[in-house]
Amino acid sequence: MMQYKNLGGDSPIRAYEYDATSIRIQFNDGSIYEYTSAKLGEAVLREMKRLADVGQGLCSYINSNKNIRFGYSRKI
Repeated sequence: MMQYKNLGGDSPIRAYEYDATSIRIQFNDGSIYEYTSAKLGEAVLREMKRLADVGQGLCSYINSNKNIRFGYSRKI
């Protein structure tokens, strides 16, 4: 997994990794959530990947919409 840059300094996200159809996000408590394009759509997944690479805004984006927040495919 790649370390999340956390440019804002207060994100609960620690790390992430993604492939063509999913992103896995690790939080500071060690939990990992997987989000997929099949469940959320291509546009949402693309934006999550972009924010992860930028290192800012990913947690806010997830929390801003309950369909995204609770739209994870699985908790690992």
